[in-house]
Amino acid sequence: MKHFKFKCKVCSDGRLYAGGWCHESVIPNPLPPDEILLDDLSGITHGFYTDYLWDGENLIYRPPEPSAEPAPTVQTSDDGTEVTYT
Repeated sequence: MKHFKFKCKVCSDGRLYAGGWCHESVIPNPLPPDEILLDDLSGITHGFYTDYLWDGENLIYRPPEPSAEPAPTVQTSDDGTEVTYT
């Protein structure tokens, strides 16, 4: 897309998050140290951008590992009581 770049934040572990397309007129110069710009998403060949790490120069495909335990599901029944499913 002409005049648009993909801007995203980089966690301390290198994981990409909070990304979106921005018009170049609103991109700060210089960028904050925890943000990167991509001209396009051609480097993202698998999954979603949050499946990638940034090593300072390259995107590395490494999906997050699933958590060891599934989070319990809490639902509220018709009578207002909470029921937890694990």
